[in-house]
Amino acid sequence: MQKIQKILVFLCLLSAFLFAKELDVNRIKQGDFTELKAYLTQLKSISKQRDLNFNEYRTLTRFALVDGIDGVYNGGSNRGFASVYYSKLSPFLAKEFGDLFAEYGIPLGNDIEEIKPEYYLYNELVFWFNDSKQIFTTKKAYESFLFFKHNAAFATKIDEEGQEIRNCAYGDAGGGECEFIFKKPVKAKGILTFNADFSSPPNEVDACDYPAYFSTFKTQDSRLEFINDGHIVLDKREYYDKLAQLLPKWYKDGLGGSVGYEVEVEIVGIMPWSFSACAAGKYVTITNIKVEKKLQDNPNTRKDYENIESELNVYRLKLNSTDRYVNLREKPNGKILEQIPTAKSDAILLLNLNMSLWEVKGVSEWQRQLGFERAEFSGYKEVMGQEWIKVLYFPPSLSPKTQTITEAKIGYIHKSQLVMGDLP
Repeated sequence: MQKIQKILVFLCLLSAFLFAKELDVNRIKQGDFTELKAYLTQLKSISKQRDLNFNEYRTLTRFALVDGIDGVYNGGSNRGFASVYYSKLSPFLAKEFGDLFAEYGIPLGNDIEEIKPEYYLYNELVFWFNDSKQIFTTKKAYESFLFFKHNAAFATKIDEEGQEIRNCAYGDAGGGECEFIFKKPVKAKGILTFNADFSSPPNEVDACDYPAYFSTFKTQDSRLEFINDGHIVLDKREYYDKLAQLLPKWYKDGLGGSVGYEVEVEIVGIMPWSFSACAAGKYVTITNIKVEKKLQDNPNTRKDYENIESELNVYRLKLNSTDRYVNLREKPNGKILEQIPTAKSDAILLLNLNMSLWEVKGVSEWQRQLGFERAEFSGYKEVMGQEWIKVLYFPPSLSPKTQTITEAKIGYIHKSQLVMGDLP
């Protein structure tokens, strides 16, 4: 035990010495790798005892084939050295230290002699989770890489020939997908936020399916940095039954805003949709969810709706009537809730809630968000085209910028009395 402790102390001192000392980059560029070999040999020795810390990792990345970083290759400003890097340095690094670089998914521009199966995993983790930088530039991201490196694996699927293959491939036009699963579910606490974003078109309307309704998960666990801001996949009826009763009425009525909950989940894996014509973020697969408490309840105010850029605001409605009033009804042809004065049309705000209640096989946006039904794109019911339009009505106000939904009303107006916004 004492011997191991002495070795670790020695390695720490050695590490401190290494990174206090600057390599002579000019000697490297002239093809003299003597000092570099000694330098990397010691770094390799450290890596056999433990994972490299972030500073040690960043030192190793200095020799990577990456543009735009402060490194030896430095492709962003020193193209003249590219030929030396490819012809001399890269082959040397691949032959002598290829496994060290491969352990951290660091590209060298040259094949290493021994390709271990786990190296493919490390490369894909770097590729899918580093914002196309080829290396990790923050400590949190690097710590998450180490956690995934030791605890994750490729998800598999059955191909057309009935063979089990890795679910990790690149498609046409820069598209592709790569799914990673944990060797056993990982418990994590965080904040699950349900969003209804009126600055986005409703599902099925835009060419790319960026839904106005989406959920995000965020945790303070640095090991799970790659999970942050992912969309939790709620694909079981039990999730819907648990969460639907917790959502406030305004959210179910189709209004914009956000609701956040403190939750504990068991994470199975993650699918980072980072490279596609219509990328939609990361999808986090779970096996269990426990809601601790509600943290936020933020329905949009009138100001929030009015701040949406006009070209994006497909929800905005205008009155279209020569009458003095347009009736806002409790339900189609139902009781009159209020008479909206047409003379004050510039002082009111009307929003089309049918847009947010676009139905697919009878299931509205917020229900699908909670996993009530995974409907196909075909077979939708166009609620937006119905005769009566469900609206959110903000009446004239002396202080429109501070007007909240407590001053607004939800009701129905016949579409003949409205000017509808153009769909994108």
